[in-house]
Amino acid sequence: MAASARPTTITVPMAVRQALERYKKPGQTYGDILLEFMEEFPPAEFLREMDRRFQDEKRYPMDQVLRDAGL
Repeated sequence: MAASARPTTITVPMAVRQALERYKKPGQTYGDILLEFMEEFPPAEFLREMDRRFQDEKRYPMDQVLRDAGL
């Protein structure tokens, strides 16, 4: 967790805390675990935008991308 972040307390059911404990590694805070999950599973809005790009934007073969980049 960022050093500038002020810690806070949130109330969660005991089952949530127990689940978090299963993911915890030495030196890791519950906040670290939650941030990792949020980065791994982004909000639905982000996923919709990625799907829109996938559906709407033109695709280029990788060899063309590399050639155009001079690689």
